[in-house]
Amino acid sequence: MQQRKRKHAKKPQKKSVKDLFNNGDVTGTIKDVTNQAAIDKAQKVVDTVTDPNEKSRTTKKI
Repeated sequence: MQQRKRKHAKKPQKKSVKDLFNNGDVTGTIKDVTNQAAIDKAQKVVDTVTDPNEKSRTTKKI
């Protein structure tokens, strides 16, 4: 059950970061419509992550 909760808890921050990029590919190009407000919003979602390793990995993608 705990593993299941963790898995679901990771989805919002991953989605918020992927939404900044074309085709959701964080190794690709950022969307033309992505602005600082969108980046700040994604960062706020990532800031809610309590696992330091997951937070670090996700923050590097922003």
